[in-house]
Amino acid sequence: MRLLVTIAFVILIAEGSAFAQGVGAPPADAPTGVDVRSDEIPIAIFPPSGRAPAIPGIVSPGYYLVPSFRLTEEFDSNIFATSSDREWDFISRFSPGLTAGYRSDPFTLVLNGGFDAAVYARHPDLDDATQGWHLGLDALYRPIRPLAFGLTASYIKTETPSTLPIAIGFSPTILAPAQVLEFGLVRTTFLTVAPSVAYQFTPTTWGTGAYSYIHDTIESGVDTTANNIELRLYHQFTTRDTGVLGYRTTIIDNGGDFPQAVDYAPTVGWTHQFTPQTKVSVEGGPLFTNDGSVNPNVTARFEHHFQFASVGAGYTRSDGFLLGEPGLVKTETFQAFFDWRPLKGLSLSLAPAVSNLSGDTIRYTRFYSVIASATYPILNWLTANATYRYGFQETSGSGSIPRSIFSLSLEASYPLRVH
Repeated sequence: MRLLVTIAFVILIAEGSAFAQGVGAPPADAPTGVDVRSDEIPIAIFPPSGRAPAIPGIVSPGYYLVPSFRLTEEFDSNIFATSSDREWDFISRFSPGLTAGYRSDPFTLVLNGGFDAAVYARHPDLDDATQGWHLGLDALYRPIRPLAFGLTASYIKTETPSTLPIAIGFSPTILAPAQVLEFGLVRTTFLTVAPSVAYQFTPTTWGTGAYSYIHDTIESGVDTTANNIELRLYHQFTTRDTGVLGYRTTIIDNGGDFPQAVDYAPTVGWTHQFTPQTKVSVEGGPLFTNDGSVNPNVTARFEHHFQFASVGAGYTRSDGFLLGEPGLVKTETFQAFFDWRPLKGLSLSLAPAVSNLSGDTIRYTRFYSVIASATYPILNWLTANATYRYGFQETSGSGSIPRSIFSLSLEASYPLRVH
């Protein structure tokens, strides 16, 4: 609690001295409501991987370093993720990191790394100087304007896998991770290597190709190796309508004791821009697996943007793999999001979701989650973050697992130009 008071005190001082942001989607910077039919390539397309987060203050080409340090005070209502005899704690986390890279028009490279130290107020035997650490690489190369190559590679080792989806700072990009439910303190690793390519054939037709290698491990669970290939071809029929043809195949290998699982998923999709602020996307097709079954593979998404806010809702029915479990699992997810920027620099977000999981090797599981966050840049080099994560897991024939995690953090990062 003393650390929490210290964080609040630093925020108040800084405020007094200086008051004052999926794989396979169409290019985010493609103009909407504007006819792109011309003799020249009008937009810069992006490959599915290799898109590192923008580094504040880095605009002109050159080499740079960004040292960072995050100080976090966290409350966890169920640190061991149990259905009964739940135990809570306050955790202080110290997270130094370093990002280095090179930026230019044709080539961008970002390397990053860091670790997390944790101190528990009520369970001092769980204190760990390296409870988690990560290494990451993102690269983007444009040899000619219609062609772009991307690469993302990351390795993450952590004892708190349930909080991985919450991205903070310059942590490495995670592509297509395993479905992660409520786990307590358990040693887990995530390895991802994902090269990709994008090419614009004409001003209205472009395509992407991506491969990803994923290897996940969890203590006392089954290791998973996944190889995924995805091809997508887009065509803009009108200023408001874009179609897509897709194909994905995934191979899941859990070792010699389990049969290999393979799926094949051809899809057809359509995106319609009702207004410059409103967009609806639908994509789907059959999902074939090597055991002979055929299931639906559907994705739908709605987005609307206001002047200072954005809202959206989505539905996905497909398959995937569950951390620590063998084979493929059927997944169905309902989700929504709300982003609001009421003040300059202040960003608020809310993302509720409901996921249903089922398969031959797991019992039917339903998972409710809500993630709410607030981010405010106090100074150019100092950002305050507040995050609340609620999860409620129900498994057929087993008890439910509720869990709430609230964290308040200060993150300092300072870009340095290297000449």
